[in-house]
Amino acid sequence: MVNKNSSVIYLKDTTFVIPIRIDSFERFENINILVRYLTDFFDTNILILEADYTNTGLVEDAVKGILEYSFTKDDNPVFHRTKYLNHLSRIVNTEYIAVWDSDVIVHPNQIDLAISRLRQNTHDFVFPYDGHFFDTGAVNRIEFLKSGNLDYLLSNTATMSLPYTSTACGGGFFARLSDYLECGGENENFYGWGQEDGERVKRWQILGKRLIRVKGPMFHLYHPRGKNSGYLSDAHRNAQIAEFHRISSLNKDALLREIQTWKR
Repeated sequence: MVNKNSSVIYLKDTTFVIPIRIDSFERFENINILVRYLTDFFDTNILILEADYTNTGLVEDAVKGILEYSFTKDDNPVFHRTKYLNHLSRIVNTEYIAVWDSDVIVHPNQIDLAISRLRQNTHDFVFPYDGHFFDTGAVNRIEFLKSGNLDYLLSNTATMSLPYTSTACGGGFFARLSDYLECGGENENFYGWGQEDGERVKRWQILGKRLIRVKGPMFHLYHPRGKNSGYLSDAHRNAQIAEFHRISSLNKDALLREIQTWKR
């Protein structure tokens, strides 16, 4: 449980889209703590899509009556997250979208500030953190689950790792849905883990969108790293990096033509 220490924040104009694959018990615990956090602090909309070879019913039972859940049978051992994010974005009917990982959390005030930037129309895409993406590690994660206190995480960053230094661009972001779709949503040429977060930002920049970060860290709740938490092979790594550079080399007109070929 996450300790609630403030009034519920209005976010009914926003939908969180969270594709998941539960490949460890820690992942299951993490999605539970995330759902509790979002529903305790926010009056919002949440779409969870679980894709796996079989539906255990664990997540569905845990979130029943709380949010909108769907299951897609997928026998592929590689989780094609970009594809499922595009599917979810097509059914969002709110003005704003929050693309969110199943294992990350930030202080609710950071989310409140992030969405206010969109409502005020000062920016088009907002990261609800400043680039510091702390991996909690196993011990800090357990202590956080015991207390449910976000202050515990904030007070123990010195014991955590920063896998992406201080310039991370993954984990979660907020956008006006129309801008997100105009920029192509997700590039499904990214198959599995790696490079998709940076490529997405490159597209926003090429298309002249207004980006900003909110002060404060993001926390990644520890889980074992399996097939879908790293490159599959050297060939896969090279392909992901090549796609990043291909998109990064395009000018605005060329990128818009490229995005038109993605229309699904």
